[in-house]
Amino acid sequence: MVSVRDRRLRTGGAADRDPRARLQRPVLGHRGRAARGLRRQRPLQLRLPRHPAQTGADSSAGLVANGNAAAEFMGPWNAGVIGSLTPDETVPEWLGWYPFPATGSDAVVMGGGDGWGVYKDAPDIALDFVAYLLNEDVQKRFAASGAGVPTHAAAASAIEDENLRASADALATADYVQLWLDSDLGPAFGGPLNNAIVTIFGGSGAPQDVVRTLEDTAAAQ
Repeated sequence: MVSVRDRRLRTGGAADRDPRARLQRPVLGHRGRAARGLRRQRPLQLRLPRHPAQTGADSSAGLVANGNAAAEFMGPWNAGVIGSLTPDETVPEWLGWYPFPATGSDAVVMGGGDGWGVYKDAPDIALDFVAYLLNEDVQKRFAASGAGVPTHAAAASAIEDENLRASADALATADYVQLWLDSDLGPAFGGPLNNAIVTIFGGSGAPQDVVRTLEDTAAAQ
């Protein structure tokens, strides 16, 4: 649940879209084994793949909102989503925030949520619209709404939600921010990556499946 500010975002160009140039097999295998080890501790709800993310009381957000789960891995917008799923439709006072996965250093975080992008051939009016969205006044109103962490650094002072404040503070002190891998790699690789990871947490996948999935996807491009 750490958001990303564009100026510190680590991302690659077109030539960097093939994950074979950036992700090494030993690293992916190690992280896959770590994910499987986490699952073996049984921290997750039963029938994991059957639960929607943020729609309804039986979603992962709904389970947290109504006291049936202790935590959820989600983006900085999640406090508002959880608030909308409680009986009184307000953000619970007990709701907290922590960065995940742990990297061993507060200076290195992973996440995403406050970046803006425009297609390379978009008309000038699209750029004008994004410029309007990113001006300080609009960003302060966005921050005060509790919808997310603002992109404009000067608007952070308008954040009222404590969970968003914690996320923004973590971002402000980070030296390095890695965008979520499914977003960073793009849909061609991100979709298969997510599906392979879900099978690990669902109990039917193995770490080497993640590696094989990315290699097969790259070979098919």
